[in-house]
Amino acid sequence: MRAAGFLTDTFASAEDYLYSAKRQDTMCLILDVRLPGMSGIELQRRLRDANSQVPIIFITAAGFLNKPVRSDTLLKEIHAALENAARDRHPR
Repeated sequence: MRAAGFLTDTFASAEDYLYSAKRQDTMCLILDVRLPGMSGIELQRRLRDANSQVPIIFITAAGFLNKPVRSDTLLKEIHAALENAARDRHPR
């Protein structure tokens, strides 16, 4: 992100972000779904409950699809997940 010209801050956990003085300056969050302690999903819920308008982009090893999901898109993602799982079980 820095190489693309963005100013960035990193936090060791969702709790660290919640209690940071830099929270008020946040323009966008990039979160992993799985974080130590509080999950990224739980952080999103807490921010929403506090009426935060900061946009959140989730990064995860699992696929997320937006509703409504087209059946061909869902099938494509299922096939990709199965192929990845097979590669992980039987690396070349």
